[in-house]
Amino acid sequence: MTTAADNEGLKVLTADSKDAYQWRTVATLAEPGMPADTWIGNSCAIDRDHAAVVYAPRTFTNKPDLMQGGAFTAVVDLKTGQVTKLPFTGSLAYFDPSCNPETRTAAFTAFRDSKTRLITVNTNGKTTTDTTVIGQITSAVPTKDGLVAAHGRHLVHVAPRSRTIRRLAATKGVPFDIRPTRTGIAFLDRSGSTAYARLWNGTGTSSTLASGKLGDLALEQGSEGRAFLTGNSTDAKLAGTAVTRLDVRADAEVSSHGRLAVDPVLMPGVRAGLNRIGNAGKGFTRTEPSTRTHTSHDPTDGDPTPPTITSVATATGEKINQTVADTTSGTGKESFSPALPTTGKSGPTPEKSGLAAQAAADPHNPVDTDRWCSIPRNDVKALALQPTPNQVEWAVNMAIRGELRSKWITQGGWRSQLGLATVDPQGLFPAPELKGGGRIPAQVLLGVLAQESNLWQAEGGAIPGQMGNPQAAIAGFYGHKGETSDAYWRINWSQSDCGYGVGQVTDGMRLAGLEKPGETSLSPTKQKAVALDYTVNIAASMYILADKWNQVHTPGQIITINNDDPSKPENWFAALWNYNLGFNENKGDGKPWGLGWYNNPANPVYPPSRHPFMTDPRDAAKPQNWPYQEKVMGWAAWSMDTGYSYSSDGRQDWPGESGFSSAGFRPAWWVNEGQRDRVKPPLDAFCNTTNNCDAANPPDCPDAACYEKYWWRGSNVTWKSSCSIDCGNESIKYVTLRTEPGRGHRLKYGTPDCGAAPAGALIVESIPDSTDTYSDCGSSGTDAGTFQFTFYPNPAATGPGLGPYEAKGDLHQIGGGHGGHFWYAHTRDTAHLGGPGARMTIDGTWTLGRSVEWARVFAHMPDTGAHTQQARYVIKGVAGGDRHRYVNTHFSKNTWVELGVYRFTGTPRVVLTNTTDDGTADEDPLWQRRTRQAYWMIH
Repeated sequence: MTTAADNEGLKVLTADSKDAYQWRTVATLAEPGMPADTWIGNSCAIDRDHAAVVYAPRTFTNKPDLMQGGAFTAVVDLKTGQVTKLPFTGSLAYFDPSCNPETRTAAFTAFRDSKTRLITVNTNGKTTTDTTVIGQITSAVPTKDGLVAAHGRHLVHVAPRSRTIRRLAATKGVPFDIRPTRTGIAFLDRSGSTAYARLWNGTGTSSTLASGKLGDLALEQGSEGRAFLTGNSTDAKLAGTAVTRLDVRADAEVSSHGRLAVDPVLMPGVRAGLNRIGNAGKGFTRTEPSTRTHTSHDPTDGDPTPPTITSVATATGEKINQTVADTTSGTGKESFSPALPTTGKSGPTPEKSGLAAQAAADPHNPVDTDRWCSIPRNDVKALALQPTPNQVEWAVNMAIRGELRSKWITQGGWRSQLGLATVDPQGLFPAPELKGGGRIPAQVLLGVLAQESNLWQAEGGAIPGQMGNPQAAIAGFYGHKGETSDAYWRINWSQSDCGYGVGQVTDGMRLAGLEKPGETSLSPTKQKAVALDYTVNIAASMYILADKWNQVHTPGQIITINNDDPSKPENWFAALWNYNLGFNENKGDGKPWGLGWYNNPANPVYPPSRHPFMTDPRDAAKPQNWPYQEKVMGWAAWSMDTGYSYSSDGRQDWPGESGFSSAGFRPAWWVNEGQRDRVKPPLDAFCNTTNNCDAANPPDCPDAACYEKYWWRGSNVTWKSSCSIDCGNESIKYVTLRTEPGRGHRLKYGTPDCGAAPAGALIVESIPDSTDTYSDCGSSGTDAGTFQFTFYPNPAATGPGLGPYEAKGDLHQIGGGHGGHFWYAHTRDTAHLGGPGARMTIDGTWTLGRSVEWARVFAHMPDTGAHTQQARYVIKGVAGGDRHRYVNTHFSKNTWVELGVYRFTGTPRVVLTNTTDDGTADEDPLWQRRTRQAYWMIH
C-alpha cells in the first residue's frame, strides 16, 4: 500500500502479490467542497485489508494548530474501498497514524495546549482507547497492553486507562520509527549525525542492531511480528531478532511480507521544485527532465500521463516500473468527516464602535454583506487578476530594490475597472528598512509566496491571466472552525483571519471596527489594493517580512544567524520562523521569551532523518515533514515547477519547445554547489543549554508550562562559519528595471473561440449589464432579462458573529467563458448538506424580460470549470408544466448546449441548482448565460 497526492485528494493505492502487484486506486480521501491546491497525508496498514489514514489540504502545514491536531482521519477497507471517516482529528506529523498488524489496531496522535491526545481504533474504525497526557508524546504505536512511544530521551509505555507514563529504556535522542516485533520493540535512536537501530526486549536497556548515517537508515513495520531495516547500515547484528534487513532506499515503503519496496509516488499534475538547478550566473539550466510536482490549477490541463510507481523486488533486486491506469475513485470524497478542525476557543468579539451597523445578510446577493473581512468574495466588481509566475518574480525583483512604483506598473485596464486608480505599490507600502542595513533577498520573499499561496493572487479556479475571486482562504474568510460537519460549515465571523492574496496578508484586513485585538485596519484603499492587485500584495508581504527581521534584531531580544548578512538566504531562518509562528517578546520580567518550540528543527514532530526540503521532488507531496522556515529555504534553493512558462507579453510556452522552462522563479545560487544542501541547519542548532534542550537533555515536558523553556532565545546560531563564501546568493531575473510583464494567455497563436451566439439571440446574463471582467472574451454586454441567486439559511445560525447563508462560501466566479464571466459551485446531494431548500443549496434563475410563444433554449458552457455530468436545468413557464433537462457539462470549450424547443404560456424562466443525485461536492455546475425567439440563450 502507498499513497499519492493531488488536488482531488489523497489517493490510497494497493497492489497484491496474487495479482502480480498490479496497482489500483481503492480510495481518494478529501472533504467535500473544501478547496486545496493539493491534499497531503500519511497512512499505515492495520492489517492485510485495512489502512489508517490522516489527510488534509497542503496549506494546513502553514497553521500550527491545524498541523498539530487538525487533520482528518479515516480507516479504509483496502478490498472494497469503503472509507470510514473518524469522529476526531489528528496530527500531520510523519508518525501519525501508526499501526500494529498483530493487534489489528492503529494509533492517532493530536497535540493541543501542550497536551497529547492518543486514540486507538480497530479495523472497523471503532475507538478502543482515548487518552490525553500532559507533554509531548511522539511516535506512539499500539501494543497488546497500551502504547509504546517516545517521551523526550526515553522509550516509554503509556497506559491509556490510568494515563501513566512508564519509562522503558533511556536513549541518546528522541526515539523514532518505533516498530513492535515478536522479539521486542525495535526503534531508531540518534546521536549527532548517526542513527542507531535498537531493540528493547523487556529489560531496562536496549541493544544496538545496526548503525548508519542519519537519513540513510529506517525501520518499516511488517506483518506477523516483523520489522524491516532499510537503507545503508553497518555492523548489522540481526540474528535472533524479528528484524530483517532489506537492500532498498531508506524512504521506501515496504509490503507486509517485505517482498516489494516502493519508492514515494509523485502524481502527474502535482508540481514541485526543480531537481537540481545550476548556479545563476553560470547558466540557468535543468540537469534532468522536468518533474511536475506543485499543483497546477489550470482546469484544462488534464495531463493524460498516468503516475509511474517504481519498486524493487527485494529477493532479486529487480527494479520494476509500473503505471496506475486509473487514479480516479469517488470513495472517500462522498461524505464529510464527522470531526473537522478545532483550532482553539473563540476569540473575543471586537467592539463595533468604529463601524456602522453591518448590512443584513441577503438571501439573493452572492456577496456576504454581513462579513467581517474587508474585501468581499463574489463581487463582480472586485475580481483579482491571477498573475503568471513571471509577473510574481518581476514584482519581487522590483520590490526588493524599492522600485515597485507606479511608473513601472501597467495602469488602466483591469485595474481601472476595479477602481484601483493609479497603482503605486511601494507608495502604499514603502520599501522597509532593515535594522543593520541591507535588504531582503529575492528568493527568500519568493519562497514565502510559494509556500503561502502557490504564487496565486486569485482563487485556485482561475488560471494565469484570468480574473477570479481574491485568494482568501475559505475557512479563514468565514471562520470555519467546527468539530462536526454540521458545525464546520457554520459562519463564525469573529474567527475570520482574512488572509488575502499571494502573500496571504492578514494584518489590517478586517473591516474597521471589527479588528482583532491589537489590530488596526488598513485604509479601504489599501485593503482593496492588497486583495485585488498582486503587486500591492507583494509590497505588503515584503513589509511584513522585514518587520519580522527587525523584531529579532531589537535590543534585548536579538537572534541572529551565521554572520547576520541579510543578503544571504540562510540568515533569514529566524525571521521566517517568526513570520509563521510569531514571536514571544522579552518583556524584561525574567520570564522566557523567544521563538516558539513548534518550528524548532529539533521538534520530534518532524522526522530527524529528513534531508533539506526539495532536494528530492517528491518532498512537495510531504510538506508536513519540515518546519515552515525549512520549506521556505527549500523553495528558495530549488524553486518550484509551475508546468508552463510565460513570455514577457504573457503568452504561454509549451513543454518540448525551444527555450521552455517551467521554473516558477530562479532559485538562489552558491559559490560552492555542495553548500546548497546545507541551507537546512543541523537538527540541534537551536537546541542547547540556552533553552534547556541540548543533546544531553532533549524535551521531556511533564506539564503545560514546560514548553516555554524551549523557546529559542540564543543570541546567535552559526552553522556556516564562512557565510560570505558558503551561504547562498540571490538571483535576479530582471536585472534591468522594466515595466510589468504581460498577463497570461493560454493561446500562443490566434484569438480565443468565445462561442458566439446566433444572430438575433435573446441573451440573459448572470451578471449586470456591460460588466467588464477583462476576460479574453470581452464584457457581459446588454442582456434581455434578469438573473437571481437564491441562498437558504441555516436555521441554527443565530447569535452575534454568525452568518446564515453558508452556501456563499461554496460559490466562486471566474472571468472567463462567453461574455467574460461565469459562476460555479459544487454539486451536492442531501448527504452533503444539499437538497431543496438546504443550507448548502444554491439556485440560480434566469428570467426573460419579454413574452415569447416558442423558443429554442440554449445554455452556455465555458472552456474551463465545468465538470458535473448531471447539471439539472428546470425550464419554467412552459405549456403543460415544468420541463427538466440534465446536461453533461464536460465540453472543455466555449459552446452552447441546446436544452430543447418549448411553447411558453408564462414568463420564460430557467433554474439551475447545485443539487444533484450524485452530488458529492467535488464537481461543478455553472451559472453563465442562456436564450431567443427561436434562440433563448442563458449565461
